[in-house]
Amino acid sequence: MLTKNLKKLTYRLHYRGIKELDIFFGRVVDRLPSLSLDEIASLELLINESETKIYRWVLGFEEKPTQYERIIEKLLT
Repeated sequence: MLTKNLKKLTYRLHYRGIKELDIFFGRVVDRLPSLSLDEIASLELLINESETKIYRWVLGFEEKPTQYERIIEKLLT
């Protein structure tokens, strides 16, 4: 059963501002139970960034900040 925080995170991952990020993060929801607490904390910080920044980092148009590099790479695999 999902905790209240994971339910909120799940909702936020499904409803982003850019359709491509909705799809990308929608796939992540299925993997939430396999993520460590540190990875979930990184993911929560990541989704607080602007849509444009996240989009550019995920697609490789801009270098990922060090603090998000690990979680983005994990989510891309």
